[in-house]
Amino acid sequence: MKQEQETLFERLVGPGFHGDGLVERETGDAYSSRDTVERALKIEYDGEMIVSGCWIFAITTQGYHLAMPEIYAAVERMKEVGLTYIELEGIGTDGVNMVYDNRDELKRRLDDLELQVVNFATILSDFRHPEPKRRQQAVELFRTKGLETAALFGCRTIQTDTFHPWVRIYGKPPYTDDVEYEGAQTGYKYVAPDDYDERSEFDAIVETFAACVEAAGRAGLSFCIEPRKGEIVDTVGYMLRVIDHVPGLGVVLDTAHLNFGEDVLLAAARLKEHIVYCHLADNDGTNNDHLEIRDPRLGNRGIDFLGLLTILKSAGYSGCLALDTGKVDDIDQAVMNSKSRLEEMLELLAIPYRS
Repeated sequence: MKQEQETLFERLVGPGFHGDGLVERETGDAYSSRDTVERALKIEYDGEMIVSGCWIFAITTQGYHLAMPEIYAAVERMKEVGLTYIELEGIGTDGVNMVYDNRDELKRRLDDLELQVVNFATILSDFRHPEPKRRQQAVELFRTKGLETAALFGCRTIQTDTFHPWVRIYGKPPYTDDVEYEGAQTGYKYVAPDDYDERSEFDAIVETFAACVEAAGRAGLSFCIEPRKGEIVDTVGYMLRVIDHVPGLGVVLDTAHLNFGEDVLLAAARLKEHIVYCHLADNDGTNNDHLEIRDPRLGNRGIDFLGLLTILKSAGYSGCLALDTGKVDDIDQAVMNSKSRLEEMLELLAIPYRS
């Protein structure tokens, strides 16, 4: 390493060993963050990544279903914590229509704040509705007002969720009134009816997402979804199954969701050629908390972001690294901490970035 990177490494990582007892059984070699960094420095990379902010910041500070005054307040606060690139969200038909109807005023305010929108999340649950007419209406809203809004703001990507399966739900369904996931043991229970038709459910989302990919592509955007526990597309395996049927479908790599039940680095390695957007937040894997990115030193983290960024660099990923920290006590400080640590890791790995 060059001297400046060596100094940064010693300050960020320290000894460079990540986790007690992490050894390769056959060789006895210990997992080393130094090896990860040195491997990353050898990768030829001519791209650029963008450090941005997620809409969970607005949800944390203003609430879930926001009126326009709350959206204006949220983006002003995002600017105050040092963000330049952000995402927007329209929740449900009413939410997408509201953002569309106020798009010109919102664009003016964003321009005044020198904020640039990189992703527009169109959260339309009818995308997966059993009735074809409802799905078609959602796709039409996406194709018109959703894409027109995203294009006006100059987005790179347009995103949606995959929502809950076609089953009976007892208790509070995941991601209904908030982004929090309470877990199947305490929050809700899925019960598949005798006539549950998984193939028709799969075919429905494939049809919807194929139409969205085509429409977004004509508008010069990438359409993307993320695997989230409790939704139809809940695992990396299911995500790859959908991609096999919908070429061009992009992946949102969400570390907080993936770390709850899967291995983030393995997930990134399997999905890497399909990743078009990243949500970055930390947790210990026992829940889907969206915590700040912590220092990459011995015993102090759940997710190995140095390893993840190395995989992205090797894949030639040149997109957004969206800070997905939220639902924490001091959201402003947590986002600023995450931003600072992510930028230092990018510098350590010699990854060019904008922020």
